[in-house]
Amino acid sequence: MSLTTAVALAVIFVASDADVDRLGFLLWFRHEGRGVGADGLALLSLFGLGLALTFGMFADGGRERWLAVAADAVVKLSLLAGVAFMLANPDLPQLQNKSLPLRAAFYPLLTFAIPAVYAVRGRRGPYPTVVDASWSFALTIDIVGNDLHWYGNFRHWDDVVHCLNAIPLMVALSALLLGMERNGSVRLGFWGIALAALTAFTALHSLWETSEYLMDRLFGTVLQPGGMDEATRNHLWSLAGALGGVALLWSWRHAGRLDDAL
Repeated sequence: MSLTTAVALAVIFVASDADVDRLGFLLWFRHEGRGVGADGLALLSLFGLGLALTFGMFADGGRERWLAVAADAVVKLSLLAGVAFMLANPDLPQLQNKSLPLRAAFYPLLTFAIPAVYAVRGRRGPYPTVVDASWSFALTIDIVGNDLHWYGNFRHWDDVVHCLNAIPLMVALSALLLGMERNGSVRLGFWGIALAALTAFTALHSLWETSEYLMDRLFGTVLQPGGMDEATRNHLWSLAGALGGVALLWSWRHAGRLDDAL
């Protein structure tokens, strides 16, 4: 799975051209696509590796610990590289009016939240590497997508992000609920956990869309340029991705890997 993803990404990168409908948008990240910088190529390559490792980790279901550790490390490096790209190129059009400075400040803190909590609580059990990598990926893809101007150059990129992000977020939410069940706080069973995670994800996604609407109206940002049509599409694609997350969790359970993964 990881190799297939990497090969597909390589083919897309090599075949990229100025036709956004044919995925040329992947290399259009400098000044509305009129120049490709080495810093952007480095960020693109690092994120591509992180993407391949992350979905390879999902396919593996936590069986190979090195794969999850590699995915977690590369994804975190991608986020830090994305923040550095923003600071080095503050005048790029894709970085304007999107509250990206706030994201640049808080996303790195959020991506290291799980290791910080693990260390503070003095946990001695296995580190939740798959969960940490999943959480970090959900934050990283947003920063990198903005940095490389994919939101502006590919009309469907926002839908892709909402769909893909739902999968790791469902993994993280399900892991939290599974931990509560292991501690005896709740008794839900697998399908109860899946339903509760799906409900929580849907509610959190609604809050996210509402916050974007309010930011646009109150502070003049451009987080929902497509208005209600965009928000509705985002909801539908997020729901599709969340259901894909349930399917992934079920496949781990069916293969006896759920406990190893989470």
